[in-house]
Amino acid sequence: MNLKFYKALFTFAFILNWFWEMAQMYLYRGMSDVGFAKATLFCTGATFGDAALTVIGYQITRFILRGRINDWKPHLLMAVLGAVFAVIIELGATEFGIWSYKQSMPKIPLINIGLSPLLQLAILLPMAFRLSFYWTNRIK
Repeated sequence: MNLKFYKALFTFAFILNWFWEMAQMYLYRGMSDVGFAKATLFCTGATFGDAALTVIGYQITRFILRGRINDWKPHLLMAVLGAVFAVIIELGATEFGIWSYKQSMPKIPLINIGLSPLLQLAILLPMAFRLSFYWTNRIK
């Protein structure tokens, strides 16, 4: 893929994740206490990380599939990678006290991480890939 694809991938990932981050911010402790502006700033910072993880996930997918990204396999692999990324991030962040969840956050039993952030990366990584693939192949 070319630079145009990577720009589209980062942009779509950023936009999709920003809206998700903003929608789920009230599931985290302390976000309502800091005010909307600070919460938005925090969510925007997290969104840059999410977009970077999307590009990394795509690179890993290309490597594993040896560049064959024209069927359903990259979507599935990116969803799995997104879920793995989310588990690692959420376990680390909650273990080290970077953030914690409110009671309203649905949690995954056994690993005790939030369902929303897991779904976020598992759904939005392949979605950003699909949109970028479509966008860059549509506009030549």
